[in-house]
Parts: sequence; structure tokens; C-alpha cells
Amino acid sequence: MSLFDRILLAGYTLIITTLLVLISIVFIGIFWGFIYSDQIIQYFQMITGFFYYPETSVLSWLGVILLVLIGFRLFYISLFRSNKQQALVHDYALGQVHITLQTVEGLVKKAAYKVDGVREVRPRIITTSEGINIAMTITILPDISIPEVSEKIQSQVKAYILQVTGMPVNNVKVVVENIHAHTARVE
Repeated sequence: MSLFDRILLAGYTLIITTLLVLISIVFIGIFWGFIYSDQIIQYFQMITGFFYYPETSVLSWLGVILLVLIGFRLFYISLFRSNKQQALVHDYALGQVHITLQTVEGLVKKAAYKVDGVREVRPRIITTSEGINIAMTITILPDISIPEVSEKIQSQVKAYILQVTGMPVNNVKVVVENIHAHTARVE
């Protein structure tokens, strides 16, 4: 989650949770007789009549309590959860080596760009207990055999990732998204 998303989530949950707590305090005051204004009581009864009827008040209060708890949880996550990158862990005799998924994506791009005819590569790494699965979307140049390029990319990426990281690659899925037809104009 990006810093902007965390700030947005923190602000949103803080506002919603504060509003729910304030509304709850007002309703508790109404029920216990702390607020004597008949207009305020009538206004809240008109808007939220379901809090006053015994058939629905228990469920309504459980819903408010649940929303407040969810708000506190989201606020806690937005402020105190770390933004650690996922990484592949490989155990060696002297200790562990962590390789971030961003690093593996860079290695996949490097290996794929070595194949002639590849114009753009967007990889996605999926980790499993058995190894790595790679899904990539590519754009190739025109007049290139798609089956040949795909097979070359799959074998090259699989061998390169195994060689550099030591992690086995189970599957390399290639999706040819587009054929890059733009060529430089000579005037």
C-alpha cells in the first residue's frame, strides 16, 4: 500500500469512526435522559427510528459496535503496519538470502529483452512453496513468429532465473498483448 493510500485510509477511518462514536454518545444520552431537548430527540427518532424499537435496536447497536471495531482495526493497520516487500527466501548453509519480487521482475525483463523481437515486457511473479510462477504480458515487433518468440522467452527466462537466483521456475506464462507496429519515419 502506498503512502497516499495509507494517509487516505487513516483519514477516512478516523472520520467515520469518530462520527460513529459521537452518534453513539448522543444515542446513549437520549436513552439515559442526559439530553432534555424534545426537538433533538424527535429529530433523531425521525432519522434513526430503528434504534428505538426493541425488535431492531439490538441489531442496530451490534452493527454500530462492529463498524467502530472495524474502524479501529483499519486505523491501526493504516498507521502501524509495515510496508514490507514480499521476497523469496532461499536457505543456504551460512544463512538465508531474501530476493525481493521486484528484483525477480527485473531479472525476468532482462532475460526476455535478450530475445529478438520483444518490444515491451510486464512481468508478474507468483510465489508457491514449490517455486516461482511467472506470468508476463509482452509486446512484440511485427513479422515475428509468436510461437517461436514465446518458446524462446519461456526457456530463456526459466534458465536465467534458476541460474541467478537458484530458485526453480515452475511455469512461465506468456501473453502477447500487442504487436508494436510503429516504426521510425525517415524524411
